[in-house]
Amino acid sequence: MASDDFGGSTALDGDTIVVGAYADNTAAGSDAGSAYVFALCGGVWVEQAHLFHPTGAASDWFGFPVAIDGNTIAVGAFMDDTCAADSGSVWVYVRNTQGTGDLCDDTWDLQTPAGLSSTGCQAAGGFGARLDLQGNRLVVGAYLEDAPNVDQGVAYLYARSGSTWTM
Repeated sequence: MASDDFGGSTALDGDTIVVGAYADNTAAGSDAGSAYVFALCGGVWVEQAHLFHPTGAASDWFGFPVAIDGNTIAVGAFMDDTCAADSGSVWVYVRNTQGTGDLCDDTWDLQTPAGLSSTGCQAAGGFGARLDLQGNRLVVGAYLEDAPNVDQGVAYLYARSGSTWTM
């Protein structure tokens, strides 16, 4: 739809593309945002999933940014009011293969039901404004977080063990 900012963030890994639409108006509200997952099926890119912030609200900007590595997608919502106004959050989804060996049949399940958020919990801290994902490691940028100077910025490194992400 108009003004969704579809493509405002993108990520590609093999035959899977993630496209953020951070200004998408959803049931959660205006500019709550969303992310689309496309898979290459029979030589054609097909929408595989439409991801939403599980507890979203207006102006969360879910879908800015996005990252993908293999069977894992990370989606930022750096305007989310997780612990303070616009403190930000990150949500991780994992591919649920349907056993057919065909990407077209796969779905994406939320792995972080509570989301990931800043330990500094600073209003407008920008947690989740930048992401990088590789294997079982996720780097999350919070470019405006009190560490130790005001608006100095912080990078959080998470590691996954099973389905749990820890710093």
